[in-house]
Amino acid sequence: MNRKEFIQNCIAGLATIGLMPTKYFTDRILDYDEFQNRWDLFIDTPTQENALYLYNIIPSYNFFEREKQLRVTSRIDCDLHTLDNYIQANNYYAVKASFGLYAIIVNGSVCSSLNIINGKYLHVNPENFLNELKNHRHLIRFSKILGNYGLDFVDRFKAQNVETKKRIISLESVSNERLALIQSECIAILKEKIITNPAILRQSID
Repeated sequence: MNRKEFIQNCIAGLATIGLMPTKYFTDRILDYDEFQNRWDLFIDTPTQENALYLYNIIPSYNFFEREKQLRVTSRIDCDLHTLDNYIQANNYYAVKASFGLYAIIVNGSVCSSLNIINGKYLHVNPENFLNELKNHRHLIRFSKILGNYGLDFVDRFKAQNVETKKRIISLESVSNERLALIQSECIAILKEKIITNPAILRQSID
């Protein structure tokens, strides 16, 4: 991934949001004030109980109340680093909430940052990563989570190949037959990302 592609990933975050029809029936109607209260509680005290309390208020689908969503998205953006720490610590309900946030976020840059966070989780618990990907696939473009490694990898094509292969190995370690289909799908996406063109690899800034 080069710098141009990284920017395109951010823009694609908006496109992902735009994939959904403008109205959905959902089992959970989002109360934005209540969400902010639960979000703040979770960020301040990241217990499993508070993570579940947060997850239970997130709607299953994006039903577009843009003004309110922009406000909440801005609040989420301020705490992404903290959320990242909780995800990489394998907080079960924090992970569920993080994948569910795609139903709320309406900013391509924030969506791209969330893709990076959730993508890194693949190494922490590949089986649960696949499980959450499966549960939230209606909100997610797999390639954007699997293949967005973040700014540290921009123009570092050799490092990207190393990370891609590590992700494939992590996914191949999962033996749950219930996840075999989505596992194969993700591995195929990652294999297509491996850079073999010598001319491109020579441009790597590694």
